[in-house]
Amino acid sequence: MSKTLKRIRKRPGLSPGSLVYTRERLQDNVRLQLIVYDEQGVNFLEEDSVGNVFAKMDSTKVNWINVTGLHDVSLIELIGSRFGI
Repeated sequence: MSKTLKRIRKRPGLSPGSLVYTRERLQDNVRLQLIVYDEQGVNFLEEDSVGNVFAKMDSTKVNWINVTGLHDVSLIELIGSRFGI
């Protein structure tokens, strides 16, 4: 049985590691959820901006940022730069 793999091509001229969204835009609004937890409990917070997410992070606990809608490349770059990735 043969499987056909679809190759995703990067745009020519971009440097390695460049963020490019290549799929159809399925959702216009990006949803941000901050999940802060430790062994004592968990908090779920819905936020409208990445600045609010960063402000509500707790350095004494585990912080998980859930992003729904990855088409906003500038937002993903901002989150990545905040964490040095």
